[in-house]
Amino acid sequence: MIMQLSRKVSLTEGAEAQQSKELRYQILHETPDINSPQTLESTMFSLSFFAAVFFLIHQISSSYFVPPRTSSFEKKVDFNFVAPPKKFHPGTKPNLGSISKPGLKCNHTPGNVSQYVVIPQYIPTSGSIFSNVPSVTLYTNTLLEAIYSTDVLREVFDLSQTTAMQYVDFFRVYGRNYLLSLCIENADELVEFAFRGVEVYFDVLTLPIVARFYANSAANFLFTDGFLRIHNAEDLALEYARSMADCAKDSLNSDPSSKFQVLADGFVNYFDSLGLSTKEKVPFLVFYVGNEWFVAAKNYRWC
Repeated sequence: MIMQLSRKVSLTEGAEAQQSKELRYQILHETPDINSPQTLESTMFSLSFFAAVFFLIHQISSSYFVPPRTSSFEKKVDFNFVAPPKKFHPGTKPNLGSISKPGLKCNHTPGNVSQYVVIPQYIPTSGSIFSNVPSVTLYTNTLLEAIYSTDVLREVFDLSQTTAMQYVDFFRVYGRNYLLSLCIENADELVEFAFRGVEVYFDVLTLPIVARFYANSAANFLFTDGFLRIHNAEDLALEYARSMADCAKDSLNSDPSSKFQVLADGFVNYFDSLGLSTKEKVPFLVFYVGNEWFVAAKNYRWC
């Protein structure tokens, strides 16, 4: 009797040991079927869950650590002289002094300027130098839209009541004083290059000519300097227009030649506010001024 019970216990223990051994083998050596619907469904659920968690973390991080981009200018701006105070770049604003009347020579003649100066050569182009660059196109179009849609700016940029020679006489003196205030030694030849195209090829400066010139020359210089990009083109153009409108408030009067002062001050104040009125950068700006006048002359005479 006792021997029979011992045999049954041994058989039971052997069976359990065999089942345990088979179970361990199955766990260690068998893998689930990855093609089964249950496995695919479980995998997709896991991937979706982790993707959702990653997206949520990314959104939270972006909202907290990446500041939103804000623009200091709206696309449509009212230029009725209701504008915030101009914020000029830190530094000393050039003291241009009193501007002589057209036709009078400047009394300041530095001794190191040769009587015979070498003027940079003009390289003809079929249009504005970088007219096909998207940021340049956006800048010029925005500025032209602001000029043509604003009464005071249309008035400022229309120089048809004065002669081209009056314009040249004023800006030769103004430009020379400005360049000398920046300690630029070859001021005479730079000014000569900047405005000789006006004196030779134009009789009168109309609104389309003047507006296009100021838009193109500024855009070309800002682009080559690395300042102009597609994301800031509109804001930079509107800031330029506002600089002109602010100066019109101070200098524009019934005398048509007062527009020269507005254009000159608005031009200088604009680049000064951007921190670009330096001894190193202004000669390049002068080159684009002179080059653009030759481009305008080509279109004016032969197109």
